[in-house]
Parts: sequence; structure tokens; C-alpha cells
Amino acid sequence: MLNWCRNTLSTPPARANHIEVGRGQCGTVLALNDTDCVIKIPNFTSKEDELFTDYQIHYSVYSTLAPLSSVNISIPWPEAWIMRENTIWSATASCFPKGIASIPNYGLISKRILSVPLCFREDIVDLLCPEAIKTIKPDFLERNENKDCLVRLYLGRRSCTSHREAGNIRLRNFPLHVNELERLGLRPEPYVKFGFDANDVEFVLGGGHLVGNSYPSEQEVRAATKDTAGRLHMTNLRNEQTSMWLLDFNQCQRFEYHGDGEPGCKEAMKKLVEGFWFNDPYYPRPNVTDDKDKKLWDVFAEHYLKTSAELVAHRGPREFIEAVVEKGKQRSESSLFSL
Repeated sequence: MLNWCRNTLSTPPARANHIEVGRGQCGTVLALNDTDCVIKIPNFTSKEDELFTDYQIHYSVYSTLAPLSSVNISIPWPEAWIMRENTIWSATASCFPKGIASIPNYGLISKRILSVPLCFREDIVDLLCPEAIKTIKPDFLERNENKDCLVRLYLGRRSCTSHREAGNIRLRNFPLHVNELERLGLRPEPYVKFGFDANDVEFVLGGGHLVGNSYPSEQEVRAATKDTAGRLHMTNLRNEQTSMWLLDFNQCQRFEYHGDGEPGCKEAMKKLVEGFWFNDPYYPRPNVTDDKDKKLWDVFAEHYLKTSAELVAHRGPREFIEAVVEKGKQRSESSLFSL
């Protein structure tokens, strides 16, 4: 990636534009032409510190979770933090799309998450979109905002798809609820095994890995033959699979665990529980009535505790799960009294 930054200095000015593939409250994400990376730039100078937080937390999360085989989630590799004096800005100024008012001072470069495959997008249209979208399906799928498709996975909510209005539907950041996941023929249980809590992060479905993250040892490769070496790798060269990805860490804050009775214990746990309940409903919920949703919560809680045991030895993760359940009971009781 850094070679790309250097190579732009000797590249002729006529280059294709970087393509906008996402925009949030903090930053705008651009696909860097001729690379497999994206750059996230702040929407305003007031968002520069927030974007830097994104970089720092992103790096910490990747370093912590990437080595764990029990975490069924992918995190894009944070390639580099680009500062204002970097020549990439002046060298590629002509590549920025017209919607970018000025060349930014800072940027976060990371690996690009591929869109979910076309067959998945077609299923969304066929099974979850109103008739007005189905009748223009080929044209609809060709639009840029429907090609760059990452699906927000809402495992804590069921929804009625008939409420979607055709004019408001975009496949980019498409919200996919538990019952809609089931309609697509996908089991939600595998997606709840991530064991992570954070404020305002996003869990999305994107394209799968062409080659799995598990690599053979040098000894295994040397012992293989041309007719057996292929079994050492998990490949998805047709790219028809999806993976669950974790991104957007700009609202996260670091915290230290405090045991019962220690100063700061209640405040730290309250912050974690609020992050769980007030984020978008990516997580399964406790205290639900649907049997399938109860099962999702049980799978989530069990795997959360199992994965946390690989990282810490204290009771913090169990106290967190207990606090989430208690908060769920309070919310249920409040909603009953408000009827």
C-alpha cells in the first residue's frame, strides 16, 4: 500500500477518480483506484480527532481479535494513518470526486471490504423488496449505490419488509433483520459468535475471503505435492460466500475493568451496557418472547463468555452479560407500564 503512495508521484495526472463507497457522520470512505484498499477521510476538520480514534481502536481490535480462531468475524487490516504533510494528498488531488469539498489533512487507509456477491443482492431484491423494485431489477442492481453493498446485520430486531418504500431502498448499508435473514435461507446462529462489545460500531455482511485466513505451515507446504497442496487452503475463488465484518470504531472508548466494590466499577459497567442497548440492534436481545430469538441470545451469551475467557481471567464478561439481562428486564417492565 505504501508503494502505491510512492508510485502516485511518478504516475501521469490522468487517473480514474477514487470512488465513494460509503459516508457516515464521521467520515467518507473512498475506494482507492488501482488498489484493494479504501481511505476514510473526515467530513469536517472537527471530525479529525474522531477519525484518529477510529484508527487507534481499529488497530487495537484487529491486533486482539485477528489471532483468535473462535471469533467468527473479519476485521479489515488497518494499513496506515496518513498525515497532512504526506505527498499523497497533492499527488492524487485530481482523483478525489467532486463531492469532496477540499483535500483532507488526514486519512485512514484499510483493506477494502468487498460487496456481497451478486447472487446475494439478487435474493434481497427477489425476496425482500417491493414489486416496484423487482420490475426494474437489472437497472436497480447496476446503480453504484447498489453495487457497493454491505449489509447491516440486525440480529436484535425483527421487522416487516412490507414497510419499505421503493424510493428509499438502497442496497448500500441495507438493514437485514433476523426474520429477513431467515427468509434468505440463512441461519443466524453462526453470525452471533463474535464476542465483542463496543459503542456505535457496525456489524455488516460483505464479500467473503477468496482464500481463508488460516495458513499452512512451511513444513506442511514442503511436505505436500502438487496434487495435495490445494487441500491446505480454504478457497472461495467464485466469491459466492459472505463474511461478517466489524468496522467503524470512531465512537469507541477504552475502559479498564474494576471489580465489585472498586472505584469506577458501576460507571464502567454502565457505559458498556448502554453501548449494548443504545447501539443499532446488531446484538441478539435477552428477555425476548420468540423462541428463535431466545436461542440466538443463548448462543451469543455462551460464545461471548467462551471467547472472553481467552482474553481475560476476571469476572468482567460475566458481570456484563448479567447487567445486560438486568437492563433488559427493566426496559421490559418500563414498556409494560407505559401501555
